[in-house]
Amino acid sequence: MSNTNRKKELSRRMRVRFWILTLICFAVITLLSLGFYLIYYNIPFQETDSMNPEAEALAEEIDAIRLGNNNQKELERMNSAYRGLSSRQKAQITKERYEKLQEAMILEKHLEETGEGFTVLDKSKNGFDLNLSLNADMRLKHSDGRTVFEGQAALDGAAEQKAFDSLLCGNRSFTIEAEINPNGFGYNYGEMNMIASKGDNCMAVRISNQTVYFYIKNTQGEWIGEEQQLSRAQMNDWIHMAAIYDGSNITVYLEGSRPKTTQNAGTFCASGYPFSIGFCPETGRVSECSIRSIRVYDQALTEEELDRGVYGPDHESVVLWYDFGDYICPGSDTEAKGIRSYVSLVKAVPGEKMRLRAEPVPFYASGTVLYQSDSEDVAAVSEDGVLTAFAPGTAMLSARIAGTDIHTEFQVTVKESFFSLRSAADWIAGRLLGIAALCLALCMTGIVLVQRRQMICCLAGLSDAVASIGESNGEAKLPPVLGDMQTMLLAKEDSFRQKEAAIRDVEKKKNDMVVYLAHDLKTPIASLIGYLTLMEAEPEISPKLQRRYTKIALKSAYRLNDLIDEFFEIARFNISHMALAYSEINLTKLLEQMVSEFEPMFAKKGLDCRLDVPEHVMLACDADKLVRVFDNLLKNAINYSFHNTEILIAVSEGDTVVFTCTNHGKTIPAEKLAHLFEQFFRLDSARSPETGGLGLGLAIARQIVEAHHGEIYAESQNDEICFTVTLPRER
Repeated sequence: MSNTNRKKELSRRMRVRFWILTLICFAVITLLSLGFYLIYYNIPFQETDSMNPEAEALAEEIDAIRLGNNNQKELERMNSAYRGLSSRQKAQITKERYEKLQEAMILEKHLEETGEGFTVLDKSKNGFDLNLSLNADMRLKHSDGRTVFEGQAALDGAAEQKAFDSLLCGNRSFTIEAEINPNGFGYNYGEMNMIASKGDNCMAVRISNQTVYFYIKNTQGEWIGEEQQLSRAQMNDWIHMAAIYDGSNITVYLEGSRPKTTQNAGTFCASGYPFSIGFCPETGRVSECSIRSIRVYDQALTEEELDRGVYGPDHESVVLWYDFGDYICPGSDTEAKGIRSYVSLVKAVPGEKMRLRAEPVPFYASGTVLYQSDSEDVAAVSEDGVLTAFAPGTAMLSARIAGTDIHTEFQVTVKESFFSLRSAADWIAGRLLGIAALCLALCMTGIVLVQRRQMICCLAGLSDAVASIGESNGEAKLPPVLGDMQTMLLAKEDSFRQKEAAIRDVEKKKNDMVVYLAHDLKTPIASLIGYLTLMEAEPEISPKLQRRYTKIALKSAYRLNDLIDEFFEIARFNISHMALAYSEINLTKLLEQMVSEFEPMFAKKGLDCRLDVPEHVMLACDADKLVRVFDNLLKNAINYSFHNTEILIAVSEGDTVVFTCTNHGKTIPAEKLAHLFEQFFRLDSARSPETGGLGLGLAIARQIVEAHHGEIYAESQNDEICFTVTLPRER
């Protein structure tokens, strides 16, 4: 028998032994596992505290019931689901939750019949009460034992409009104080958690990118802002903050941090938009914050005054005073009659943390629940109900409604962790599987030892072949047993070379483009310096000549701004992260608006833009990013169209939405058509102010369309160019 045949026979025998031993181990493991399974699930273990999934889902729905604005049909569905549960499942949900469900049904029926709702009382002299009746955008809910506001509210009554129009303008001093919880939104990304606003052209207080912002627009049309950075813990906790304007300077105050001030912000720009809480009425930016209170003063409060809280709601400087736990519901008694807790006994181990849950009775009663422990050494509890177990023992916890004698008590028992019967069974099961795995590992180790020499020979041959691939241009030979690996290595090497060449090509194009841009910067800068120098050197220059010089300098400044924007475009493309924010848009309205905005550019070349779009084409997409796609396509169509021709924009509907943009221009050669969507590729060999872009527009458009799971391509023949974008109708 030859050496080759001997090696093959040895390999075959090792494979047979390996599979025989593997099957034996598998059979043993299966039998042991089956036996243990039968024992494990037939021992009468003590019932655990885990909740049935059906009961747990219903309990979560009941816990999530808010103050008013609940759907009567949903409440009836929950009630029907509860009646269909077993006695054990009902016990897991607890009678306290059932009572809450009944209260919610009674309240909702009352709200639907009367059309009334909750009203948050303004404690100031103005009485700007906030009515939440049947308004899905405004809601109250319990959070950490307190009633908070979520959503958006515009104070658009005549009295409110007059008061805030008078206060938030000119150089009138004011302070907006709030206690908020960002709920983690706006941490390291840019959600606009609006706290208070009077329109984007006036004033805004918001949280985004882990920062509190206070911005005003002065009468020169400039946005002047101040900001305070927040920690990650603050982004998920309650923050006492204030935005202060003293007639000239703006300040951001955070309790526990040194206030930050921007000097000489200027005179405040007036706005006709209403003062709004939780959103901006001009931009539509909304809030994910929870708000406990918001107050407005007609003077700039100091850090000491804010720290001490020296102003009361009846102070003459108070314009608005909302404590969202202070509300009424006409026809319903919102005074607490008792307190409801969902636990009577808490078990914990040292170091464990948990959140307790108690609320007023009825659940829509106003008031704040505060917690307290009689033995801080055993277990401590924060006022908002976070329990921390410290040492073995027993402690009594109390939950009470602030300002009343209504309270309840429950016991917490802290014990060292120990093995229960089920834990012991789990421990044994874990070792049993480990022993079986060890047996299998020993079998495989034996096979590896037997085949060790063959493996070493193969690895040595592989090492020699890999080392020689570069020297012999990929023609090195591996041992026959590794023939498939040789094919794979050669294919990978070829792929890497192609990718490396592509990367070098893109980098060269980008570097060339940067050199061109840097060179182009010199021309507008030289023009600016030249004409400004002339104007400085000739103080008696004629008005006509002065206007001419100014016009030329301004044109150069605009060109310089465009070049700088191109630099930013290169940087932004290299670091872009395509995160989509989906919403449903009316594509027809969007395209009509864009065509209207491009009218001056169409007129400049005598172009006629025709829309062939069905009415009300609805599409789920990231509107801002899709606008960028259509913007690039329209600009390309304008730049590369013959004068006095037509641009046709058409949309068709089906399983997908198909957008086409067709213009009449010089036919794009097939060899260039295939590269249109590559980075830094340009049809023009020379740059010009009219069509000399970076070659990034179509590459970015393709990236956006593909992120939407769509397709973009171009066709060109007979002096006609057509770009097609296909997008799914839904996300």
